[in-house]
Amino acid sequence: MKDLLIYRYAEPTIITGIHPDSIESHLLRYYAIESGHREFISMLPLVCNDAVAILFMFDLSRKATLTSIKEWYRQVRSINKNAFPFLVGMKYDVFSKFNVEEQEDITKQVRLLH
Repeated sequence: MKDLLIYRYAEPTIITGIHPDSIESHLLRYYAIESGHREFISMLPLVCNDAVAILFMFDLSRKATLTSIKEWYRQVRSINKNAFPFLVGMKYDVFSKFNVEEQEDITKQVRLLH
């Protein structure tokens, strides 16, 4: 069974994908919520309630995206205290072109989240 539904807008999106997939006899379902906007926090119970793992993705090329990760983490943990949280840095190709000082600054900020 494979089902793929993707929404893309110029504005921040609520749900960018709902992807159920069978892996052997297990059902894998994942949701992607993009946005630092507060109005999307109401969607968190729908997508986080029964989650086993939660990926917090941020843009390595924009330090400001780390700021919203703290709030997202706090909100998600209030809904689901048992899910395994993972922090994932995106756009490494852009990050790798930064000078060493910028890379170290971003890396330090990421470590402070842990």
